[in-house]
Amino acid sequence: MGLLDDNYPGALQRFKAFVRKLCVNKKLLEYDNALKWNVLSSGIAEQAPYPIEGERVFYMPRRPVYREDKETTKLRIVFDASAHDSNQYSLNQQLEVGNNLLPDIITILLNFRIGKIALTTDIRSVPHSVCNCRI
Repeated sequence: MGLLDDNYPGALQRFKAFVRKLCVNKKLLEYDNALKWNVLSSGIAEQAPYPIEGERVFYMPRRPVYREDKETTKLRIVFDASAHDSNQYSLNQQLEVGNNLLPDIITILLNFRIGKIALTTDIRSVPHSVCNCRI
């Protein structure tokens, strides 16, 4: 595993090809709206600042995925952490391999059958004062 190199030239080339493709499909405005409202406003991603001289920066490319068969979300934005230039490492290759920290889904499903009532929630929708925690 090595250090990530500055991938600006490759990311810029990929972005230009992406914009040309969206302009041909006339879906650039739809993609731009999805990016602003779904990804940037929710804090999933942020606009990359201009790099400071001598600072190493890694850009993660993104692309739209259109699903005409979906009723609610026909467009979603997918980030490509596997992208890399030749003889360079990708962001995915920098991840440490360790124990699976996700809970065992079979155990969770079986625990739902134990009691008479089961509750679930999306923790983002619970007010901070209710759970008395920081998110």
